Amino acid sequence: MPENTPHSLQLMLDQRDIQNLAIRYCRAIDRHDWAALRGLYHDDATDDHGRLFTGLAHDYIDWLPGIARTMHATFHQISNHLIGLRGDRAEGEVYIVAVHLKTASNGEEQQVITGGRYLDRYTRRDGVWKFQSRKAVMDWNEVKPSLRRWPITGDHGAQDPSCDYFEFLDR
Repeated sequence: MPENTPHSLQLMLDQRDIQNLAIRYCRAIDRHDWAALRGLYHDDATDDHGRLFTGLAHDYIDWLPGIARTMHATFHQISNHLIGLRGDRAEGEVYIVAVHLKTASNGEEQQVITGGRYLDRYTRRDGVWKFQSRKAVMDWNEVKPSLRRWPITGDHGAQDPSCDYFEFLDR
C-alpha cells in the first residue's frame, strides 16, 4: 500500500482497478484487440475456457483470432463483480452475458447467447493488477437464428468507429 494512503481508500482503488481490468478484457475481446488483451494478463497467467481452451494465457490469446474469425460481432457484458482482496492477491467472480453473431456451418446467420461467470485470480506486480488466472464457467446458453434487421456499424480492430472517435480514452 502506498505511504499515507488510508486502508479503506486503497481498498476502493484496488477494487476499481480490478473492475477496470475486467471491463478492458471485454472491450479487447469485442474489438479483437489482441495486443490490449495480452497486456491484461501476467506473462505466466493461465486461462481456462473449458473444452474450448485451457492453458497459458498468451497461448489463449494466440488461439483467439482463429475462432473470432467466424464471428461478425461479439458483445460481452459483465455485472455482479464480487472481489476479495488480500495484499497483492485478489479473487473475483464476474457475471457475464456474451452474445456472438456468426455464420453457421449451413451458411445461416446465428445468434449465440451465453450466460456464465468468470472466476478470476488477480495479482499486483510492480503496482499493477493483472489476471493471474481466469476460468470461464458457462451456466446457460442459447443458439438461434439471427433476427438481425439493421446493418452492423461496429467493427474489429482499427476499423471500429471508436478508434477514430476517441482522443484520449485509454485502450
